[in-house]
Amino acid sequence: MNPLKGETQITLGSEDYTCRLTIDSLMKIEDEIGMGIIKLVSKLSTEMDMPIKHQLSILYHALRGGGNDLTQKQVKQLVTDNGLIKTTQVILVMLTSTLNDEDDGEKKEEGAA
Repeated sequence: MNPLKGETQITLGSEDYTCRLTIDSLMKIEDEIGMGIIKLVSKLSTEMDMPIKHQLSILYHALRGGGNDLTQKQVKQLVTDNGLIKTTQVILVMLTSTLNDEDDGEKKEEGAA
């Protein structure tokens, strides 16, 4: 996993998956859900409410970007097996991690000082 490439690790059910959201996949998600990704994360962090269709879109693109060869049907099954609330929480953590613009180099310098 490489956070500098936008990769995050998520757990759905008993399986761990690498996810990656590129600029292209973020643009596809925005088009599919009709909302900017930053607005989505902001709304999600305060309301914890997301339509299932949005969950599927985000997970599908993130999982495929992470090298997981899953179909939309398989992603639907993952959401079903994991539960809507747990899946929403996983998505929020993944999106927040992906959009975090903190520089790891700055963290290391601060720790060394």
